[in-house]
Amino acid sequence: MAAMFTYALEKPGIQTNPWLNRGVYIAFWTLLGILLTGRTYYSYIFYGVHIPLSEAAFWEMTSCYIYAILTPFVISLTRRHRFEREKLIYSLGIHFPAAFVFALIHSFLVRTCAWLIWSDQTLALSALFNEEFVRLVLKNIHFDVLVYWLIVGTGYAFDYYKRYQERELRMAQLGNQLYAAQLQVLRSQIHPHFLFNTLHTVSSLIYQDVNLADKVITRLSELLRMTLENASLQFVQLSQEIDFLKMYLDIMKTRFQNKLEITMNIDADTTDAIVPYLILQPLVENAIKYGKSQDTPITRITISSSREKNMLRLDVADNGPGLKNKDGSVFDKGIGLSNTSKRLIQLYGSEHRFILQHKKEGGLVVTLMFPAEHEGRMHQHQQGSTTDED
Repeated sequence: MAAMFTYALEKPGIQTNPWLNRGVYIAFWTLLGILLTGRTYYSYIFYGVHIPLSEAAFWEMTSCYIYAILTPFVISLTRRHRFEREKLIYSLGIHFPAAFVFALIHSFLVRTCAWLIWSDQTLALSALFNEEFVRLVLKNIHFDVLVYWLIVGTGYAFDYYKRYQERELRMAQLGNQLYAAQLQVLRSQIHPHFLFNTLHTVSSLIYQDVNLADKVITRLSELLRMTLENASLQFVQLSQEIDFLKMYLDIMKTRFQNKLEITMNIDADTTDAIVPYLILQPLVENAIKYGKSQDTPITRITISSSREKNMLRLDVADNGPGLKNKDGSVFDKGIGLSNTSKRLIQLYGSEHRFILQHKKEGGLVVTLMFPAEHEGRMHQHQQGSTTDED
């Protein structure tokens, strides 16, 4: 019977506490029995008939507990014969007779319990089902049939709610899978983009300085090893992102030598903040590429981090000519800015800021702002990403 209760109250796919369900189920029928006991007792008093409270309690509590025993069978029947459009007449043909059978069984079990407790035990059970039993059936049949249809309706309501929950859960899972897939595509575009640009650096050096090219290749192999080790990550600590960026900048400084200066102003209290993996490298690469100016022979890149309330702020500034077009079309060109923007939208929605602004003294500042999450949050992201990839 416990298994039947579980089947009646639960639906596969939604995790619930079966003991809590059973407790609520029994408490409901007990409360209903108490309410009906009071109604019956005071109804008799109102009409001038005094009966013991125990007698009223027996009939009503027994009746409700028998309803509780029969309910799982009714719900089971309801699930097998649902009121679907193409089977409506057939289902009604099943449930209408079933409602009257339910009423007969209920009266039979109530009468049997009364015989077991109050009747002369020498009297045969069959002798109890006479005209008095018929009167009991006729007296209660309308209420029993009503209870049957209430159980059917309640069962439908619970099933509908469970299906709604399952549908919402499936939609959320599909949304998470799509979200992870989109991030994976954006991230996978960054890797070859970065690799091809770095190889181009090597190819330009190999005809100028073989030893320098060999040094760049060595640094590139270290960088690629780090990239492969973190290939499955969506998020890293800012300190790890900076370590990766320093290796990349070593290669760039080897290529440009004295024509590139890098300054890092990383606040100590931001190093444990969680950032999307490879979020800074495309911005720095863009700053190096477009930060050259005919007015200044040295390209100066400044990378900064700070906290503003619960937000992490990252700035990548250069001393170049800035943007020619000040509209949003800059995000439609190339992979660096566009992919960074799309990733931030996917990860943070309206909680992020992506700002491009010109400095008074010349040059462009790219500012990223998003929630300053910590390591515990990063593990949740990594586990979700791993699950989706598996």
